[in-house]
Amino acid sequence: MVSRLGGYGWRTLFHHTFINHLAHPASAPAPVGLEDYVRAVATSLLPDALVSYAVPYLLVLAIAAVSHVRAGGKLTLEDPWVMVLGLLLLHLLVRALLFPAFWERFLLAHYLFFAIVAVRMLRLAPRAAPRGEGNPRVSATSSPAAGPAPG
Repeated sequence: MVSRLGGYGWRTLFHHTFINHLAHPASAPAPVGLEDYVRAVATSLLPDALVSYAVPYLLVLAIAAVSHVRAGGKLTLEDPWVMVLGLLLLHLLVRALLFPAFWERFLLAHYLFFAIVAVRMLRLAPRAAPRGEGNPRVSATSSPAAGPAPG
């Protein structure tokens, strides 16, 4: 709606946020070049990302995914949780490229979903069977078919 009334487009918002505050953003031209974009990424996105909550949440999510796969679980796109997780990660990446700032208030839903998926992956990971209960590494002397243990 605002863009129809005066031109608060991406360039105006980007220029006002990362380059120079504009007194009247709708009336001033807002040139943004590749050099301005690279400078905004280097001076805003990278430092913000390092102090953002995104790093610990993504780290916990990665640890949960690795643990899930190492325990024998599978991460396939047929699982709706994995599909939504992939879409949220893609959204996070595209959003960061379009607007290179990690403003936490816009990422709270992502963090909540990342935490839920991490817990779900850890809870649903296949468990190794205890010795003697269907575990093929059980010795022949401890199986019921071998008879009673000597002693």
